[in-house]
Amino acid sequence: MSESVLQKTAKALGGGADIKKIAQMAVDLVVRDGKEYGVVASSIYMINSDINKLQGFVFTSRLSSVLGRLIPGGFAGLKLSISAKDNLMVKTAVTKVVQRSHDLRDYGRGAVPDAVSSAVAKALGGKLYVSVPIELRNAQVAGVILYLLNEAELEGYQLEFLKSFAKQLGIAISNARAFERNIESFELEVEKRSRKRNPDDIPTVKFGVRLTPRQDREVKKRAKEEGLTKTELVRSIISEYLGNI
Repeated sequence: MSESVLQKTAKALGGGADIKKIAQMAVDLVVRDGKEYGVVASSIYMINSDINKLQGFVFTSRLSSVLGRLIPGGFAGLKLSISAKDNLMVKTAVTKVVQRSHDLRDYGRGAVPDAVSSAVAKALGGKLYVSVPIELRNAQVAGVILYLLNEAELEGYQLEFLKSFAKQLGIAISNARAFERNIESFELEVEKRSRKRNPDDIPTVKFGVRLTPRQDREVKKRAKEEGLTKTELVRSIISEYLGNI
């Protein structure tokens, strides 16, 4: 196992708070620096607990044009029901056991037609798919990272690297989620202390919304310009839309 790659991973992912940015950095890094382990592509699928499905999250940057062209609805539109037991991606998440296959259809079944999986596999090349669960510090599974290797068989040292990389990613995501919770708690406490308000006017209800990458960039830009956090900006926009309630 190469300590240099894992150390680089820890350094690159350790201080971030943006989970999508962390995930994108991870898949790009493992392809760029994991060549000695045969890695040629990678993608991450996160569990969306609101709909009880695994959902496409990020994939290797250089594959964006390929996957965007071949997958109907785009990568983020890929959704797999947690009850789809015949899908190896789901099996990885549910059992927490590494899965492998030479056929991408074993991972796409239930999300896209087999013909689409075959077309993607042909475009990507590679010979072996390996899926590893991304476990958080509390042992819960946040998602699955899928690796594509250029070798048909998986050696022990390769498996250990792939598992270690997924573990490092799980630590980074755990840290980012803890950071988010800490910021939310701090902002709520400041809000309570700075104003004596009706409980109905204190933002205690957590509301999640998925943005497109373009929307996310614009929100970050406007928040920075106005000296606000993303949460404060979105809250102000909603308040203005609803009539400053």
